[in-house]
Amino acid sequence: MEVEITPLYATYSFQDVVCTYEGPFSNFTVAAVETASAEEGITITWGEESNTQTIGSDGSVMNSMHAARAGTCTIRLMKTSPNNRRMDESFRREHESSLFWGRSIIRVADVIRGDQYTLTGCAWVRYPTNTYAKIGNILEYEFHVAIIDSVLGPGAPDGH
Repeated sequence: MEVEITPLYATYSFQDVVCTYEGPFSNFTVAAVETASAEEGITITWGEESNTQTIGSDGSVMNSMHAARAGTCTIRLMKTSPNNRRMDESFRREHESSLFWGRSIIRVADVIRGDQYTLTGCAWVRYPTNTYAKIGNILEYEFHVAIIDSVLGPGAPDGH
């Protein structure tokens, strides 16, 4: 009988991550190889817990599942990224009317490990803070997300 052994090593690289932005007026790759993404990368955070546990006076437990899948997404770009201009234009155009606001879709995928996030109903939290200093800064684009759909891949791809 052969036993399949799972190795205790694997490799991750941000170079395998691709992030796209699709808004009412634009569709472009925000983060991938050669887009000047900041080393801090992209963060996707659920806005609330998925459960509330209530414990009764007799010790019985009631779990209340929350249906919400809202949260935030922060995309970080170096000051020198050409995508800062695209993000700026998207913000300005969408900010012109509530007709365009909160209608963006952000997709993040680790193409090697199989992770996939689709973030719908994205609205800008604020225009990014911009600091001029001795060392170039990182622009952080934060979005409120209405629905986070996520699938995590197997981790290490076949072939290790």
